Amino acid sequence: MSVDEAYRAMLILADGEDTAQDFEERKSKLESRGIARSAWQLQSDNVVDAGSVAYMVCRICDIDGGVNMQLFGRAGLGDRRYALRELIYREMIDDAVDYQYMTGAGLFALLRKADALMEKKGLYTPTGIDLSDETDRDPQGNLIVPPPASGGAAAPDSADQGLGGGVPATQPAG
Repeated sequence: MSVDEAYRAMLILADGEDTAQDFEERKSKLESRGIARSAWQLQSDNVVDAGSVAYMVCRICDIDGGVNMQLFGRAGLGDRRYALRELIYREMIDDAVDYQYMTGAGLFALLRKADALMEKKGLYTPTGIDLSDETDRDPQGNLIVPPPASGGAAAPDSADQGLGGGVPATQPAG
């Protein structure tokens, strides 16, 4: 998984969409919001490490972490390491080292858990899809059904009668 793909996923997690046109714009958006750090000097085509992804998820999900993350992580000393340790503790990511590369499957699993945590914490209200048929009912509560197509149904021709395609069915001998 590349850094560019991870940055795109982080913007989608944070905002619900990625409106950036390229890597530089994604990088700028994430760094300006404190989600990513310019000191990391990550390049778009490089493989993203688990520590960088963990740090970004912690920032997006408003995870403060423990004492080490508070003291050292905010100052940039071990920021990715302590963020990863926090996500491992919360069982959001499998045990790993901060410099280990991130796979697509691993990122997907992490994003699913991060999304659930954000919803639980009230960091956003997910927009559901209205599957009810309330808008398809009249004031009396009856389902509104469109009228049949004009021209009426054509009568089937004799070849379509029965199962045999025009061949009469035989009567059992009796």
